[in-house]
Amino acid sequence: SAFIGSLVVWGRVRSHGRFEGHESRALRFLGRAVDGLGMIYSSWRLLAIEVFINFTLLVLAVLRTMWSFDALSVNAGFASSVVVTALGIVAARLSIIPGGLGFKEAGAALGSSLTGLSPSIGFAASVVERAVMLVWLLLLGVPATLYLQRISGVGLADAQSLSTRQDSPETGEA
Repeated sequence: SAFIGSLVVWGRVRSHGRFEGHESRALRFLGRAVDGLGMIYSSWRLLAIEVFINFTLLVLAVLRTMWSFDALSVNAGFASSVVVTALGIVAARLSIIPGGLGFKEAGAALGSSLTGLSPSIGFAASVVERAVMLVWLLLLGVPATLYLQRISGVGLADAQSLSTRQDSPETGEA
C-alpha cells in the first residue's frame, strides 16, 4: 500500500505537458504516456479501476492457459497456470517483436519447467492460447471495431488524419 500511495503522490505532484512543445515526436509520445499514467495515479478511483481491469485480464489469461493445457490433455492446476502465464507475459514484454512472438512461448516453456511440467507442453499450451486469442480477435474484435466506427462516425482514415494533425508542429495543437 505504501507503493500505491507513493504512485498517487507522484501522479499529483508531477507537471503535465512538459514535452508537448518538443520537436521529437517520440519524446512527445512518451511524455503523453507518462502524463496519462500521472493522471491515472493521481486519482484513487482511476487507480482502483486500473488495478481491477489488469487483475481481471490476468485472471482471464490464466484461465485461457489452463484451458490450453486441458486441450492438450494435461492437468495443470491454477497455480502452475499462473506461473506459466506470468512468465509468458514478462518474456513477451522483453521482446521488440510485435506481440512478443516466440518470447511469450519461451517464457511459458520456462514457466512450465519451473512448475514440473514439460517445457514442450508449456510451449504448446502457449501456442494454443495464442491461436484462441487470434480467433477471438477475428470473431469479436473486428466486428466490434466496425460497429464502433459506424456508431462514432470515425473511420480509420479520420483517426489517422487526427493523429497526423495533432503531431504536426505547424498546427500548434497538442
